[in-house]
Amino acid sequence: MTLESPNRTYFLPDLCKSSSLIVLVITAEIIAFVFLLLKPWSEITLELFGWLSLFLQWVTLICAAALCSLRSTLMRMPDSLAAVISYCLIVIIVVFMTAMLDWLQMDQVSWPRMVKHGLVAVLIGALLIRYLYVSAELSRRSQAELEARIEALQSRIRPHFLFNSMNTIASLIMIDPVKAEQAVEDLSALFRATLGKHKARTSLSEELALCKKYLSMESLRLGDRLTVEWDTDSLLGSTPIPLLTLQPVLENAIYHGIQPSSSPGWIKVEARLALDGRACIKVKNSIPVHQSVNHTGQKMALENIRARLKAIYGESASVDGVFKEDCYVSTIIYSFQ
Repeated sequence: MTLESPNRTYFLPDLCKSSSLIVLVITAEIIAFVFLLLKPWSEITLELFGWLSLFLQWVTLICAAALCSLRSTLMRMPDSLAAVISYCLIVIIVVFMTAMLDWLQMDQVSWPRMVKHGLVAVLIGALLIRYLYVSAELSRRSQAELEARIEALQSRIRPHFLFNSMNTIASLIMIDPVKAEQAVEDLSALFRATLGKHKARTSLSEELALCKKYLSMESLRLGDRLTVEWDTDSLLGSTPIPLLTLQPVLENAIYHGIQPSSSPGWIKVEARLALDGRACIKVKNSIPVHQSVNHTGQKMALENIRARLKAIYGESASVDGVFKEDCYVSTIIYSFQ
């Protein structure tokens, strides 16, 4: 049987982390309170609750320490074998702690109490391991579906851009071979990012460099009809951003704002850090005068980007597009910290 890499998703959480330990301590207290309520009312005392809490906390912390120390070893095993070992370890620790407590209190071991606590450990341990195992499987499936969806959304560049670019390159080969060669390199960089191996995030500087290559390709076709202004110094170039987030917005601006107009148009890209610490990127583009604009196409492009951002950053991300008096403004906001 081939063992999986230690870097894979493991069904047990990292019990070495303080956040995991806090959850375990709180859970142990809840279990102690439940056990206390199972006692007759006449036997419920604060002292009994204290002993239950102390016992369960010691058992919980020792189990956490044992599983934490064995984590690297268990991760190299198949999940089924690791689950069995973890389960048996929990039961053994509970029985051992029960025997040790009896020995300290009465100088002898109470076999009935050991059997009782062992059965409780068998039931609770089975439920816990099963829950973690199923949760890990669901997490793996969700992650695989998420990566597939992100990659599918990332790979969407309109076919007309490829056709226009190839025609532009063909026309430049005889007129200006240097520009034609640069155009081929820019086009290659774009499609390498689009069709290459999936990469969830990149830096803002790399994303802007890719966008400039795209606009350089389009400027060869549009000429003086396209003017681009960049105002991105307010946001650090190392700021993470999903790959190919801005390029579809700029393509949207070209396709719906600049291309349909016979008069010169403009695009302005702004990037800054919002007051709440989120990254805020705006793409403004002029709109054709006295010409119809494809609202549906613009909304669909932004919806694709919104789906990607929410898949990666959750509900903190937002993508909106609104018409102003003389322009269309696309706003991307997400929390990268």
